Amino acid sequence: MAATLCLLSSSVFSSSVAQAAPQPTGNGAIFFHPDGTSASHWDITRILHYGPDGFLNWDRLPVITTYRGHLFDQLGGTSNAGAVTHATGTRAHAKSFGSELKP
Repeated sequence: MAATLCLLSSSVFSSSVAQAAPQPTGNGAIFFHPDGTSASHWDITRILHYGPDGFLNWDRLPVITTYRGHLFDQLGGTSNAGAVTHATGTRAHAKSFGSELKP
């Protein structure tokens, strides 16, 4: 049995190595959202560490945008409603733990 598993794993490994690596398409995104932060947190970090005219490494990214995470019924986000917003791309209510999206 150990020899069979070893043989199977080596054949899977060798076939995956033989395939060409996927080429980037340029239409992806990396989304960073530490829970409970907003654009004001990045601003105060920039000012405290680098001064009002300084730059964070985030500021040096070639393309970046701010995220507005307010909800339908309040300005501050919640972890659960924030997860719904991130997963569905729509605003959620503060007490939401899911969403019923109609097609």
